[in-house]
Amino acid sequence: MENVVAREIKSIEQMPGFTNISGFSSFIGYLETDTNKTYLSKWKKAAARKKRLRLIAVGASVSVFIILYLYRQNLLLEAMLSLALFSIVSAFILFAANREKKARADYFDDRRDYGIKIADFVSSLLQANYHSFFNGELFIYSGDFCSLIWVDNGNMVTYQKKNIKEVNLERVNIKNKKKPLSKTVFGVAENVSLKIKDDYEWRLDIFGNLQEYPKITLIFREDEQDIAKRLKTILKPKKK
Repeated sequence: MENVVAREIKSIEQMPGFTNISGFSSFIGYLETDTNKTYLSKWKKAAARKKRLRLIAVGASVSVFIILYLYRQNLLLEAMLSLALFSIVSAFILFAANREKKARADYFDDRRDYGIKIADFVSSLLQANYHSFFNGELFIYSGDFCSLIWVDNGNMVTYQKKNIKEVNLERVNIKNKKKPLSKTVFGVAENVSLKIKDDYEWRLDIFGNLQEYPKITLIFREDEQDIAKRLKTILKPKKK
């Protein structure tokens, strides 16, 4: 993808506090891309196919069991037919579920790859590092600033170091807390915390003086404490 802004934004001082990546690059939000529409369409079709096969399998099973019950004669034969039917139905359902799972994985893999391209571009432009999250967020950072980018819509919030008021890192017990609902109903922006089996997570809060977006919150898994602590050290303002 062509770099269209290197001549326009040469330092972090020129980066707006709240903007969209389409305003300073050739990138757009992932949901607006053609590849998103392609992979999302495949995912929707696979999900619909799984649902149809499941309904057909259930309907066929009920019909056969009714017939076997009404015309039962040989118990051994009925048992064998029931087992064969169960195996066939299970195979169809498993096949459809695997196809839907693959289509879903392909979608998120493509979104991740697109996000990495954005992160490579922005981090190279601003001479910074980045951390990629599985829920479609990118965190760009250096000793001079930090930026959070939402890959789905392309929105980006940036704090320069002088605008950061405080940075807090907390280890949070999530074992007994109600987890948020997943957003995987084709609106996409999946919350991977639903899949994590950890009892704890690390929550990094970065407070800034940007009126439109006064706080950035980053969630790290229990085994990501090193990167969370490193970010706190890099971004925490020096005491005056």
